[in-house]
Amino acid sequence: MVGIFATISVAQINATGLEETERRGQHEGTIMRPDKETLRKWIEAYYSAPQTYIVPEIRQWIEQHPRISFALLDHLEYDPAERNQGYCGNCWVWSGTGILGIALDVQGGGVKTASLLNT
Repeated sequence: MVGIFATISVAQINATGLEETERRGQHEGTIMRPDKETLRKWIEAYYSAPQTYIVPEIRQWIEQHPRISFALLDHLEYDPAERNQGYCGNCWVWSGTGILGIALDVQGGGVKTASLLNT
């Protein structure tokens, strides 16, 4: 995996995020509240997942330019009011449809917003 995210261990997450989650109790504005064991399993699954293939030329470019950042948000029409679905629990869908919309636009599909609303 290319270093998109800072490396953090399951122990570090357990030591901070999980205890903080338990301390706060109920979360305002969300219905996803996994217990400590479920969250631990998700974190372990994330870190043990297979790495994606990166074209060698792109990997080399990334390694040669470690401090360069770029945004793909120009490929995405984003309306926060549209994506705020309140308490219905579909917030996880928006990350996937956002990524799909960006990928389609980058590949020349011209789709700026991938959504069930567009089908």
